[in-house]
Amino acid sequence: MEPSRRRRLLILLLPLFLGACASAIAPYDHYAYVQATSLKVEALELLDLATEHYGDHLARIDQFRSRMKKAYEYVRSLPRNELTTRQYEILMDPEGHSIFGALRRWEQAGRLSPVFVRELRQEIARHFDQVIALEAAKIKRIP
Repeated sequence: MEPSRRRRLLILLLPLFLGACASAIAPYDHYAYVQATSLKVEALELLDLATEHYGDHLARIDQFRSRMKKAYEYVRSLPRNELTTRQYEILMDPEGHSIFGALRRWEQAGRLSPVFVRELRQEIARHFDQVIALEAAKIKRIP
């Protein structure tokens, strides 16, 4: 086979080869990253209020829950994004050591102790950090 023909064949096969090597995880998504970092800040701000009466912050809590659900639906809609989707499911588990679990405990108790809030805050920050780190570690698309 002559060199120019080989080169053309390689050029034709290159996209197939690269497609076969495509990652099994979704590429980096800037919107998902911004959402995760914003939701972390908002979640920690809410936890700082958990020593006060739950009913005083009901509108803010409902808005936060809604934003979390929207972010979850967004990451869930992305192809090959099962890991990030699972992280959001953990964050939204009302029975777990998660932000939704903390909000449920706050609702049931009316208010939480400062010591309990400090411990929860650290754990929930770690959960969000995992989501943020996962998104940041994804391969960025090349324009």
